Amino acid sequence: MAINSISSGASGQMKTSNSLIEAQSMALQGIKNQNFRFKIISENLTNSDSTAKTPGGDPYRRKQVVFEQKNDPKVGTQTVQVKSVIHDKSEFLQDYDPSHPAADEKGLVKKPNVNRVIETVDMITAKNTQKALLKAYAEGTSMRRMQIDLMR
Repeated sequence: MAINSISSGASGQMKTSNSLIEAQSMALQGIKNQNFRFKIISENLTNSDSTAKTPGGDPYRRKQVVFEQKNDPKVGTQTVQVKSVIHDKSEFLQDYDPSHPAADEKGLVKKPNVNRVIETVDMITAKNTQKALLKAYAEGTSMRRMQIDLMR
């Protein structure tokens, strides 16, 4: 990313640096990513006790967000964006409960492959990442204001 300085344009007007705007744009993309991640984590937690609707059927399967690095022409650098949401292929948990409507012929009920501890840690990580990105965005705003004040 090129660092643009404050300079005079052809008309003599002062132009502000684009690097702060670009940094804020990247922070906003990161915040958007973490919001989406938080949504998926919440969905996993919400469905952690669900079972199948039919005997022997599969319950809710844990979802995970996959990110990818992309070139963002608006920002002029690499950013991270959501690539896809995939299903966790780990085995379902099973409980023996022959009276349950979703029990198979052996009396086993499949439970979602959602581990609440892992989801909670993921949620804390997403929250802390989002806090750092919000701080970066706020600092960029403060620095842009200082640039404008210096140009007056």
